[in-house]
Amino acid sequence: MTTVDSFNANLLEDYREYPGGKWWIAELVLDCLIRNGLQRHHRLVDVGCGPLRIGKHLIAFLDARCYTGIEPEASMLEAGLANELSGELRALQHPSFLTEQLGTTRLAADWALAWDVFNHLSADQLRMALTTITADNWLLNVHVGEVHRTIPKDGEGWSYRYADAKAQVYTQASLESLVRDAGYELRVLLTFPSGWEGFPFSVLRLMRLAP
Repeated sequence: MTTVDSFNANLLEDYREYPGGKWWIAELVLDCLIRNGLQRHHRLVDVGCGPLRIGKHLIAFLDARCYTGIEPEASMLEAGLANELSGELRALQHPSFLTEQLGTTRLAADWALAWDVFNHLSADQLRMALTTITADNWLLNVHVGEVHRTIPKDGEGWSYRYADAKAQVYTQASLESLVRDAGYELRVLLTFPSGWEGFPFSVLRLMRLAP
């Protein structure tokens, strides 16, 4: 497995596999967003945009200045900017990028995307994201199970190094409670098996409740 120490942002096989691979998922996620109402003029925040696996498709789809990517690990974003996003497209679309931890900057948008992010980060970090990024809609995926737990128990923070050894598992009830307390209504779009046996993925759309 590639580690932080051996990661080379200049190597395609490194930066593409390091945050989990599965680059084919990007077009499926974009299709899911569009089917659920994403339009070109909408402003979107891409939480944990990494090397722009999904971001490069969103930047091409959205109108200029409508995409903002947040990525706490600068080397991952730099790899995407150098190898996945052409200078011409970047100059045309004017995407914005924030290299910082969640909660550093308060943002507002029509949509927020967090793909393969909150299945590894804790419930407290999901709660913080929902209260610091005000979006009319969220699309995200999380693990669900019969017991609400963090694996390991002290699993906090953001690190690609330990992504395959960390998971946040929600029950349906705990997830609905967290989302409701943050001011959103939850809709489960799809549930499918994950690499963690017994902890399938749920793809969620969160819709902001009226004040």
